[in-house]
Amino acid sequence: MDYQSWIEGINGWASLYAFDILPDGSYSEIRLMAVNKMNELMLHMTPDAPEFYPGIPYRNY
Repeated sequence: MDYQSWIEGINGWASLYAFDILPDGSYSEIRLMAVNKMNELMLHMTPDAPEFYPGIPYRNY
């Protein structure tokens, strides 16, 4: 699914997160799947923040 085009249609800060439910019932780490232009500015508040790509672990920010 093209999450990026869908999320750009949302006014205000928007982002989409994902995680997996593991066989033991626990959860995998949270991944950032899409952010709109307004919210992308927040990702770069820290100078050494990595470039966004779909599926990047949220802990990187």
